[in-house]
Amino acid sequence: MPNKMPLALSIQHMLLMREQQLILDALTLQLAAGEIGCLLGPSGCGKTTLLRAIAGFESINQGCINIAGTCVASMIGLVLVKWLEARSTYNR
Repeated sequence: MPNKMPLALSIQHMLLMREQQLILDALTLQLAAGEIGCLLGPSGCGKTTLLRAIAGFESINQGCINIAGTCVASMIGLVLVKWLEARSTYNR
């Protein structure tokens, strides 16, 4: 059984929208340490937007981006914070 390399990049169920336009939908991607990935597609399909999201220049609407096991972008935390803010406002 071969040794599994740790994941250098892991994206789970990422959704990204801009002004009600769907750019990336349910994207899942994994690259192990040492692997090389390539993004191919026509102009306007979201290649640069994906790279910008990985780099932290674009906010994602759903999902999670992990680099070397560290979550660098996730909507889970933002949704929880908004829920807690709404709950504390309601309970006043």
